[in-house]
Amino acid sequence: MLYFRPQLGAVGDAIPFYHRGEYHLFYLIAPPVENSQERMCTSWGHIRSKDLLSWTELPHALEPSGQEGSADQSACWTGSVIEHDDMFHVFYTGGSVAGKSFRQTICQATSPDLIRWQKNSDNPILVPDDRWYESTDWRDPFVYWQQKDECFYMLIAARNKTGWPPRRGCLALATSRDLQSWTIQPPAWEPYIGHVLECPERFRIGAREYLAFSTYSEENVTHYRLIRETGEIVSPPLADQIETRFYYAAKGLSDDSRRITFGWIPEVAGGTDEGEVLWGGNLGIPHTLTPRADGTLAVYYPDSYRKLIGTQFGFDPITQLGDWQSAPDGWRASAPGGAAYKLLERQPQAFYLTVRLALEGGTHSAGLILNADRDLSWGYFLELENASRILRLFKYPRGESLPKRKVLVQRVLPFPVNEVYLELFYAQGMLTVFVNQSAAMSARMYETAPCFGLFVQSGKAIFQGLAGHSLKLEGSSL
Repeated sequence: MLYFRPQLGAVGDAIPFYHRGEYHLFYLIAPPVENSQERMCTSWGHIRSKDLLSWTELPHALEPSGQEGSADQSACWTGSVIEHDDMFHVFYTGGSVAGKSFRQTICQATSPDLIRWQKNSDNPILVPDDRWYESTDWRDPFVYWQQKDECFYMLIAARNKTGWPPRRGCLALATSRDLQSWTIQPPAWEPYIGHVLECPERFRIGAREYLAFSTYSEENVTHYRLIRETGEIVSPPLADQIETRFYYAAKGLSDDSRRITFGWIPEVAGGTDEGEVLWGGNLGIPHTLTPRADGTLAVYYPDSYRKLIGTQFGFDPITQLGDWQSAPDGWRASAPGGAAYKLLERQPQAFYLTVRLALEGGTHSAGLILNADRDLSWGYFLELENASRILRLFKYPRGESLPKRKVLVQRVLPFPVNEVYLELFYAQGMLTVFVNQSAAMSARMYETAPCFGLFVQSGKAIFQGLAGHSLKLEGSSL
């Protein structure tokens, strides 16, 4: 199932957990409204899968109490799940109204089976310690076991009381021996790089340790850092992002062999590309994380998603601009001082597409045209910009007398883009692009049209092995 969404509401932050061959995905539910001020999640949904494709919806795990004065009167927000002594423990953010402000505290619930949850009668179990932390932001607890100290650690998205005000986001630390009694410590990390470092998590892949966090108030991006053996937290070489703002709050789990992270693709108000990006949307394609030799993370999709790839289909040429020549298994385009494009028809409503793209010499950019009109008066362009190593999706809006391109999403790639292998999944107006089996970018495209194409700007490019396949969605091939 591509891009899961519950029957009522939208998907927000994921809280993944792996147990005995099954993937449990708890997630925040955003109400079905388009006012961003009212689109505040309240509950935890719960789905389960054995292959990351077929999801079974289960009863909601957590609901706000609705009781005045309770820690989670108004909302149950992001947290984490951990197993200890044959019991499952959820640590989550309780939201309640305190006077004229909204109060965030840390709460706990337990379960024998991951289905039935009992809230701790002592909630909240942790509130901000004013020796170090501001009182307004105190959320997204992540609990893990630290073997060398024989102690449970909890990271909390908080704000330091001192320092650069717009960038006081820090990771608070609490410790416990039994998951019951907790002691708040000074900040575990205070880098002064954002307002709040949301949805933190610390994880290990092989011999390396990583820290991930999200910056909703700045770039709307999930970042990661490397943790050295000394405990020092350092930036990776080049790009430090797992995805883009259209794959927000990526949080992961480790199964028997891999690290897998889950993010959500936000909706846009009004169902147009020009509207406000809202909180919550659809579950994105899960991403596997694999360390490269330098410690940076390669991002790809799970092997099970290959089951979605159906029969191959062809494209019918319509028109072209510029110099296009046949090349082995493809075409060579030349536009030394301008642009060239080749437009094809029969783009289906859902597809998996692959192509190898090589940019020659000092070529400025090249890429794919998607959901375009037959005369190319409007459409979407997936562009690889050579010198800056940027992958972006932009569009020329429909019906404008003076068309001006609108950039929908973009990211810096952690490798040169002069030779790349692109894989695209597209369905339900959502697009996920994987580059060199190492980087990803998700997006929404609200307008549709029957044409697909290739383009190059200010240079030369070779397109090889272009192949489109249908997608098998919910038992049918589209």
